[in-house]
Amino acid sequence: LRETAQPRPAAPLEAVRILRESEARFRTLFETMAQGVVYQDATGGIIFANPAAQRILGLTLDQMQGRTSADPRWKAIREDGSEFPGQDHPAMIALRTGQPVRDVVMGVCQPPGDRHRWINVNAVPQFRPGETAPFQVYATLDDITERKRAESALQQEQRFAQALLESLPGIFYLYTYPECRLVLWNKQHELLLGYEADEMKGRHVTAWHAAESRDGVMNTVEMVMKTGSASMEGSLFTKAGGSSPWLLTGVRFESQGRSYFMGIGIDITERKRAEAALRESEERFAVFMENLPAGAFMKDVPGQVVFANRYLRDLFGWGEVIGRTTRELLPTELAARMEQADREVLARGPTTLTEQIRDAVNRERIFQTSKFP
Repeated sequence: LRETAQPRPAAPLEAVRILRESEARFRTLFETMAQGVVYQDATGGIIFANPAAQRILGLTLDQMQGRTSADPRWKAIREDGSEFPGQDHPAMIALRTGQPVRDVVMGVCQPPGDRHRWINVNAVPQFRPGETAPFQVYATLDDITERKRAESALQQEQRFAQALLESLPGIFYLYTYPECRLVLWNKQHELLLGYEADEMKGRHVTAWHAAESRDGVMNTVEMVMKTGSASMEGSLFTKAGGSSPWLLTGVRFESQGRSYFMGIGIDITERKRAEAALRESEERFAVFMENLPAGAFMKDVPGQVVFANRYLRDLFGWGEVIGRTTRELLPTELAARMEQADREVLARGPTTLTEQIRDAVNRERIFQTSKFP
């Protein structure tokens, strides 16, 4: 038989040295690691904690030793702000069930000032050989306070943005580009157009418009993406089939390498009605003034005519009078008297005066003229 070499057992002193070096390495790691580690006995009392745990919890080892999860001084809370009872802490559940507990977020009170620190906890039970009940548990603590603060700030910003969107008097929309699909909107968009949320998502920007208007809508979208912003007026159709006029705005928006356009829409039905009523009123006024059997005119402050009715134009044989001055339309002496009267009206207010004027066929006419600014 071939003789094979057998490894010689390490000398006792060498084995002790190796063990001590290993222990020193693990102790250095334990004392310098950023993650907190806490050991608790079978009753839940703290027996040891590394420096990181002491820093995270704001307590010295002497202050922590013997304290249990049920101690009210922890003032532990859940992520929703509700009380976190000691029996529900990860270490206590691990002791009770004999199973590891992973990734539990909790807030614990850190003296001084009783500020809450947010920690992510993992608890692992430990067993002696041959025993089925854990004799202790260790828990690792990751300080996630800054992350939670950042998340809270982001949530506050999101709530503010959502409240802002919901407070708008009209509709808000955010579309992808170039797909032109709706990805974000406010509640008003649903209510005013009569659609449910699941019907809104992914709708094309032209889906709200009549077929003959869709080219104009896409032209406006392209203008938004080219210049940064644009607006248009158009009719939007509701789910029930009705329509109303809207002023629609658009602004280009870039996020995480993607292109979007967003804007707001304002229902301008009342404005359109007011504009139509104004046009009708102006038309009636124009008809009335044109057919008035008396002269009527308006001039701006520099003295240029902005309106003269048919009676005056026919009486004096005037053609186009808009933009012409009194001196261009009347004899110099008469024009000077009228300009002086106009200045007095502007300075002092309404007045009535008698004026003698010759018409287009040189007949003398006497007018009682009322002027007001």
